[in-house]
Amino acid sequence: MSNNKNSSEIASSDVAEDSKRALEERKLQLEISELEKVWYKKPTFFVPLVGALSSIFILWVTGFFNTKIESLTNKRDVLRYETEKLAESKKGLRKDSIKLQIAKKALLIDNAALVNEAKKAYAQYDSARIALVEKQKETQKTKKQNDSLNKQVIKKQAELYKISETLAIALRPNIEFNLHAIYDNKNPDIGIYIANSGSGPAYLRSITAYYKGVIITTTQKKHDFWSSVVKILGLENYYVTWVSYPLVENTKKPGTSLGPGQSYDALKLYNPHVTGRYIVKFLKAIVGLKLEIKYRSASGKDFSNSYTFTGDDFDVSQVTQ
Repeated sequence: MSNNKNSSEIASSDVAEDSKRALEERKLQLEISELEKVWYKKPTFFVPLVGALSSIFILWVTGFFNTKIESLTNKRDVLRYETEKLAESKKGLRKDSIKLQIAKKALLIDNAALVNEAKKAYAQYDSARIALVEKQKETQKTKKQNDSLNKQVIKKQAELYKISETLAIALRPNIEFNLHAIYDNKNPDIGIYIANSGSGPAYLRSITAYYKGVIITTTQKKHDFWSSVVKILGLENYYVTWVSYPLVENTKKPGTSLGPGQSYDALKLYNPHVTGRYIVKFLKAIVGLKLEIKYRSASGKDFSNSYTFTGDDFDVSQVTQ
């Protein structure tokens, strides 16, 4: 029983296999037949072609190609215009290039001239620099010589100053007022003398008299100084004489100095009238008289001296009336 069942199953299985194999063979034959057809007879060719033609037709109907053609035309015109402009610009650039080349040549010529001028200027500068260095050397040498000379001058000036100071001390004048009261009957001498007791010449500059509040100076009464003094003393001109010694104001003239040991009678009694009465009158009149004199040394230094006459300068009792 079981054997019969297995036999039937095996038979049905064989039938199924045969059917499947027959179907596969049929499919293979159809595929071979399809492949053996011409390409334009195949359905796979017509379907895409029909779709593409349909699309082109639709685009043509809607004006797509006209728009594209117009756009391309516009672009072509723009490109043509830009090409013309570029050609004109190229011509302008070519002209500018020629001008630049000409300017470049001119600049090269100018540059060469400038280089030559610079070389000349540098040569002049170098020559001037060398001359300046030499001049500086000479200046330094001269400076050293000047410094040495200045030191020598300073040394000599110091020596000269010492000598001048020594000479100034050695040649210093000293002007004094002296009263001569010699009562000798044969040769009496009554008067005021100006004497230089110093060791150098004195250049008299001015004399000033002070008497009972009155001041008389030679700067005010240069020519009649002593006559004015005689007048304020209450004396008379006919028995008094005087000498106006030359006065020096700014310069030292020959013959205007009072040398060492020299003197002169500035104011004195006139010899014929030297009697007791006039002697007493003269001596009493000069009591309280102050005389001041200013003078200059040979070295240019200024000095002054003064003296006031008193009754102690003479003895009236010795005078014979």
